[in-house]
Amino acid sequence: MDPRTEHNPPPQAPVSTDRERWNEQYRNKRDEIGPAASWVAENRDLLEAQPRGRALDVACGRGRNALLLAELGYTVDALDVSEVALELLGAEAERRGVTVNTRRADLREAPAFEIGAYAVVLDMFFLERPLLPALVRALAPGGLLFFETFTTKHLKEPWGPGSSASVLRPGELLGLFADLEAVRHHEGVVHGDRPRQVAQLVARAPAAFST
Repeated sequence: MDPRTEHNPPPQAPVSTDRERWNEQYRNKRDEIGPAASWVAENRDLLEAQPRGRALDVACGRGRNALLLAELGYTVDALDVSEVALELLGAEAERRGVTVNTRRADLREAPAFEIGAYAVVLDMFFLERPLLPALVRALAPGGLLFFETFTTKHLKEPWGPGSSASVLRPGELLGLFADLEAVRHHEGVVHGDRPRQVAQLVARAPAAFST
């Protein structure tokens, strides 16, 4: 998301749905959106080399990755459960003079994506295993998937996800995307403002991709 690593504090009032919870947090977090996620920025060369086309950013949050894709010339579809986040993204896209197509979607309900439509698909810090096959099918032949989220090793940290269901097991990531060619992969600690234990992947769909 934006990334979801940053949204650990509980909301001030009880909320009943993901939509309400994220709307509450984004209403209280209206500072500068900031640069793209480090895994995306580190692999910008792959984005620059990729033939331009459509890009999909799921669980985009306030859109720091979607904005980079738009600035690189992609036609970007950005999805999130929070309309507040999408409003902030739309305003920032207008300020920067780029276009991002935003749509509110509950990604836990496994929305359908256009098959073979996207040159790039991003999923950063949103793990919903039933959604992953649809992300693979959304890739165009030769399309790139960017994925990053926490692993079980991060559960010992005092921040981040608190459930084993929402993190990857050791070595799980490559198996989840076994139909794709792993271009770059890392599993372990990433240092930053706060160290995090993650699995990261950039993978490419085959040139003759069967969906």
